[in-house]
Amino acid sequence: MRNSFLLLALLTRSLWAQPLELVPAPDEKVVEDRPCIQVSWPEGALLRQKCRLWMNGQEVTGECLRSGNFLSFRPYKAPAPGAVEVRFQAEDSKGQPLEKVWKFQLAPSPWIQNLSHDARTDLFEDDLLQVQFRAPSKGKASFSLGNLGPVEMLEKEPGLYQGSYRIKSTDSALNSPLTARYQKGDHKEEAVASLPVKVFGGFYRVRVTSPPDGSLVDQNFVLSGHARPGSRVSVIPKISFSENTMPPTTNSNSVAGTAGSIPAEVDEQGNFTVEYGMPLLLPGMQVVMSIFAVDAEGNRSMPTIVRYRFK
Repeated sequence: MRNSFLLLALLTRSLWAQPLELVPAPDEKVVEDRPCIQVSWPEGALLRQKCRLWMNGQEVTGECLRSGNFLSFRPYKAPAPGAVEVRFQAEDSKGQPLEKVWKFQLAPSPWIQNLSHDARTDLFEDDLLQVQFRAPSKGKASFSLGNLGPVEMLEKEPGLYQGSYRIKSTDSALNSPLTARYQKGDHKEEAVASLPVKVFGGFYRVRVTSPPDGSLVDQNFVLSGHARPGSRVSVIPKISFSENTMPPTTNSNSVAGTAGSIPAEVDEQGNFTVEYGMPLLLPGMQVVMSIFAVDAEGNRSMPTIVRYRFK
């Protein structure tokens, strides 16, 4: 009898000496947002009806798949990133209890990728802010900045979401992050742009649409842009020479220096044009234009600076 008892004890000890297979493994870093949690054991070693499972203190046994050698659970909603605690309880065929507690780290890859915007300078009234990012297709996307938004973003091509916002005079966002939001099904996510955006909506400035800043231009060209409808634009050009070019020896303002202010009227749509030309073109010559507008109430815009090199 004693020998039989010792043999049973050895068999039982041998049974529990066989490690349970835990998925995810203790301390494992998991990038999937809804990981499958599974405990496996040798066939017939545990009583199927006595196996129970908890995740973060909440019993989920009733939602598990089970068989004679495993218990498996996948959460319907993604748990919060960070440590996830799992507790497993069971009994063997002789009623011997077993409990196993472990943790793994949930660190899912973000769904929002390559978040960017085109605001490389401060934004003023009527400037356009454009934002884009990539995420799984057929989701809902938006962005916000301070008290601006949320602004809906559209999926322009599979997985590419884009949105834009025209700055108003009442907008202001000096120290607020630009935040993108994405949702697909029960998955919700936010991401913050790495580059800050400053919005000075209470001010406005002239926008030059053509030629783009930094362009090579002909000796005579037309400058066009946008300003407040009904305002008056002033263009102040200043001629200089590139660093590698020696300026000519002359006192003529037609060749170097500031050539005075050139006025232009802004139409009802906010458009204006200015014809500009040089009577004499010398090597290395370039022009820097300071442009501002004054509205009907006498409010003067922030200056816009553009630089052109002559062909």
